[in-house]
Amino acid sequence: MDAYITVSESDEMNIMGALLAKNLGAKKIIAKPDYIPLAYELGLQSVLSPRLLTASIILRYIRRGDVLSLTAIAENKVEIMEVLVSYKSSIVNKALKDIGFPKKAIIGAIVRLGDVIIPKGEDVIKEGDKLIIFALKSL
Repeated sequence: MDAYITVSESDEMNIMGALLAKNLGAKKIIAKPDYIPLAYELGLQSVLSPRLLTASIILRYIRRGDVLSLTAIAENKVEIMEVLVSYKSSIVNKALKDIGFPKKAIIGAIVRLGDVIIPKGEDVIKEGDKLIIFALKSL
């Protein structure tokens, strides 16, 4: 089979079913266990956690600015945010080196008119830019 998805209420059944499907040659496996580190250790490619999905949705509304997407990685210790810079933003037309950005966060990319820019301190943020931000949860 091309794909196997397991989303029962039993984490153990989800992991066991996913491992069986993997062993039988399924090309893509999606599982819903709460034991996310264990699932990755066992080689499952895609893991869904309702708890993390809910937290991501809530965090999207808590954060200031136009957060387009928010994902937690590294056992929920790091957030990756995609933020749209609006004309109201205090960082518009400022160089990265002049923005008081938190020390435990980094702008990994600027997407401007479809082009990806790997930022340097001299790069200036423009209205309409999308910023890809990596931040430790302990900011």
